[in-house]
Amino acid sequence: MAGSCLLEIDGSKVKSVANLGNSDAVKAGEQAIAIGNPLGYLAIETLEKQGKIKRPQMGIVPQSLNQIPTASRQHDLNLPDTVQNGAVVLNVKAGGPAEKAGLQNYDVITELDGKEIDTAASLREYIFKHQAGDHITVTYYRDGQKASAELTLEDVSK
Repeated sequence: MAGSCLLEIDGSKVKSVANLGNSDAVKAGEQAIAIGNPLGYLAIETLEKQGKIKRPQMGIVPQSLNQIPTASRQHDLNLPDTVQNGAVVLNVKAGGPAEKAGLQNYDVITELDGKEIDTAASLREYIFKHQAGDHITVTYYRDGQKASAELTLEDVSK
C-alpha cells in the first residue's frame, strides 16, 4: 500500500505509511482506517483544509434487505412480494436526521431522491456523494405501506 495514509477512526489524525503490513503505525487493538489512492489524496486535502474528515449521515444503521430471510421480510417487515431490494433500518439515532423525519426501526428504504436503493452499500454510496445540510427524499415501506419523508443530512460528528 505504498503512498497510503492512515486515519484515526474519527478522522482527526493522519500518518503516512509506506507498507501498512510492516508498519508499527498501528498497534494491535487500535482502530484506524487505511485509505488507498486516490481517496487518500482527497482525505489528506480535506484534513489539511478542515482539520478532520466530514461526511454526511442520515442517523441510521442499515442492513441490506437481501440479507434478511424471506419469511422475516413477509412476516416481520410485512413487505409486499414486489419489494425485493432495499435497506432495512436496524437502528435510528436519537435526535438524528432520520428520527426528525419520522423514520423508525424496521422501515425499509427503497429510494433516495427517486434513485433505487438495492442494498445498505448503495444507500451509503448515495449519502456519501452529498454534504451535510443537503435535503433528500426518502421513500420507504412501513408495515406494508409505501411512504416518503424529507430529511436534512447532518455531519457524522453530530
